[in-house]
Amino acid sequence: MNHQRSARARRGASLLEVLVAVAILLLTSLGLAHAFTSAGLASKVSERDSAARQSIEQMIDDLGSVPTSQLLSWNGALRDFGNHTASLAVRNVSTRLFLVEAVAIDDATGAVLATIATFRAAES
Repeated sequence: MNHQRSARARRGASLLEVLVAVAILLLTSLGLAHAFTSAGLASKVSERDSAARQSIEQMIDDLGSVPTSQLLSWNGALRDFGNHTASLAVRNVSTRLFLVEAVAIDDATGAVLATIATFRAAES
């Protein structure tokens, strides 16, 4: 009779060990799945922010060919880039100096994705 109990105890211990191993494997798998999901999301956010920055840099570059006498007419200009909108603010801060600010805003959330500010001197 003692022999039957020890055989059952060994089977129970084996079953318990299997359950613990499955629980550990499940938790590890969930952790890895979360890590990969987070990494993918971070990559998408980085790509979105990079595209937003490039779009406002392009807007600032486009102003390079605009004479300073016409810069103020660009104040409030908007350009749609699909998933975000870029806007320009141009201010005359002194007689011969302009402040140009470009902001990219996420169309879905309204969050500011990127901002660039630069000065431009009037031509002589």
